[in-house]
Amino acid sequence: MPEVKELAPGVFSMTGLYNHDHDEGVNAGFIITSGSIIFIDAGMSSYSAKALWREAQSRVHGEKEIYLVLTHHHPDHSFGMGYFVQHGAHVIAHRETSKLFHHEGDKYRDFIIERYFHDPLKAAEVLGEVRLTPPRTSIAQDEVMIVDEEEIHLLHVPGHVMGQLCVYHPESRVLFGSDAIYSGRPPDTQYSRPGGWKMWIGQLQRLKDLPLDTIVPGHGPLGDAEIITDNIIYLRLALGRQNRQLYHVLKHKKYGKVLELSLHNDRSALFLARQGFVVTGLDTDKETGERWVEEARRENLRVHFQNIDAYEYTFDDRFDIIIATNIFHRHTPDENEELLQRMHSYTQPRGIHILTAFTSETPTSGATGLFAPGQLRELYANWQILHYEEGYTHIHTDDDDPEPHRHSVAVLVAQQN
Repeated sequence: MPEVKELAPGVFSMTGLYNHDHDEGVNAGFIITSGSIIFIDAGMSSYSAKALWREAQSRVHGEKEIYLVLTHHHPDHSFGMGYFVQHGAHVIAHRETSKLFHHEGDKYRDFIIERYFHDPLKAAEVLGEVRLTPPRTSIAQDEVMIVDEEEIHLLHVPGHVMGQLCVYHPESRVLFGSDAIYSGRPPDTQYSRPGGWKMWIGQLQRLKDLPLDTIVPGHGPLGDAEIITDNIIYLRLALGRQNRQLYHVLKHKKYGKVLELSLHNDRSALFLARQGFVVTGLDTDKETGERWVEEARRENLRVHFQNIDAYEYTFDDRFDIIIATNIFHRHTPDENEELLQRMHSYTQPRGIHILTAFTSETPTSGATGLFAPGQLRELYANWQILHYEEGYTHIHTDDDDPEPHRHSVAVLVAQQN
């Protein structure tokens, strides 16, 4: 159910509006000045647009000048625009959005309807009437709107898409981040590439320097500048081609001791060392360990290497983070149970485990320690599950099985209660 919240006098968020592919919905908002209403995004349906309109109109008296800032072209932010245009709104967007709606507005609408609804009648029932028209005003860079003597900053923040805008209200220190900023979940990087992610990080660092009290993200709960940090962390992981489950770890741990049980299978340890963690890495392959240490020393990172199998390792310290990637399937269930018990015993209070394990959903040659679907999660039932998923690896070949194949895997990130 959408929720309206007054963040400061005349500044409102509306969270949880309908969205076709996210349970938490999409967020929008509006700013009321002495003679105007400035809407930030239109929602995905005419029904969402109408809800925004009614909430704003219920708080004003008399006629107001109406503005609509479209932060970008994606349907969950723009498809309700027709309702505002009908009511005389002055629509403002980045020129990338303007070009799309000017040249291919109908084509884009039809593409989205076919992709997500497959049936125009069903789409009409859910979305209402969708009309995408060129905005009245297009901008190419940061602009400052002066509306009834109030400043409203339109910030060009490319990354999620090239035409991404954010809206900043300096007086209230509220930032409407749109899809430049996500809360409670990783940012959506599918519409960009590494060059765009790098640009995105730079823009987020710029936003973080603003005086901020409240951020209205494109999706998820309201937050403060800390959620910008969370987004930067994830994008850096994506750029470094790192295990993106570290996003869930770095939200909870900023420093400490890390144990990586198999350097050969994972590169998370070096990334964590670069973030300031003290890392101990294990591996049976001495060359792998020595290369890892040499790379770490070139960067003056604090790491230790032991040339030993994880199952023979003598725990002599407690760790804040323990990582085990694809090591369980070559061992018996009893051996795995013993190792997990030792991992639990030598984990600091509120410590975190990151585990990736093959499951019995698909056969694995020579495997004796496959986990049943859901079993890994059950083993951590008394911990807080930060992330859990089951899926499949990419199709590949290896020395044990030269035929193209893939493995079913479970990935768990859990924190000790």
